[in-house]
Amino acid sequence: MFYFWGLLALSIVVLVHEWGHFVVARYFKIKVEEFGLGYPPKIFSWKKNGVTYSLNAIPFGGFNKICEDKKETNSFVNKSRKVRALVLVAGSFSNIILAVLIFSFLFATAMPTFLLAPSLQRTVFGHVPSEPYIKVPVYQAPLAAAEFTARLTSALLIGTGQALKNLILQGNYKELVGPVGLIAITSSGFHKGFSVGLFMVGLISLALAIFNLLPIPVADGGKLLILLIEKIRKKEIPAKTQLLIDNICLALLILLAILVTAKDIKFFFFLHK
Repeated sequence: MFYFWGLLALSIVVLVHEWGHFVVARYFKIKVEEFGLGYPPKIFSWKKNGVTYSLNAIPFGGFNKICEDKKETNSFVNKSRKVRALVLVAGSFSNIILAVLIFSFLFATAMPTFLLAPSLQRTVFGHVPSEPYIKVPVYQAPLAAAEFTARLTSALLIGTGQALKNLILQGNYKELVGPVGLIAITSSGFHKGFSVGLFMVGLISLALAIFNLLPIPVADGGKLLILLIEKIRKKEIPAKTQLLIDNICLALLILLAILVTAKDIKFFFFLHK
């Protein structure tokens, strides 16, 4: 049962990310071909205002299919670099907002402190709390959550940087966690209590925002990097070059995902039986 809640929570985090892209794309009148709940095969769909909305069989997250056909006037690729950058950033921004809302609720009710190592507690709380939970007046909760999110983001950036350094220089992927591991971690959190599980959801939402802004070609950050390079060069990178880079990086990410998933399954489902 708790694995269901873990899967649902992670799906919401992914869906919020895609919803951010969708809303900003629609605001700038960019053609969105489909917004899907879950992943194909498709169960059923309906069309409204030119967008196909679909419910799909694989119950995990969702997707947002934005038109990139140069022949279409309202295509993503035909918009200015500024507009495209805003659409790309919108997904991560939505995840950050979700994290702040979750942490605001927790600060107003019961924010778990025992989940973080003492060194990290000093970073995000400014001290090592004496109690396993912190509660502040409701009117102070949003400000406390915003400050907490900012400090936690800084800590996550440092941790992510170190993990990537170990991956690139040493081939060490043990510090990375994939979807299977995230579901297991979130499920374990809800098993320990609602506030603990909710904290995990906020943490994962923030981590997803950071990951998607990394300068990796298949991530939003990689696409932002390409826009920046094009602005500096004052001309577009050839489509064939972009496709080649994307395919190479995608192949490497798929290989890494297989290794990380196998590690997560072994660790979370066999060792923790």
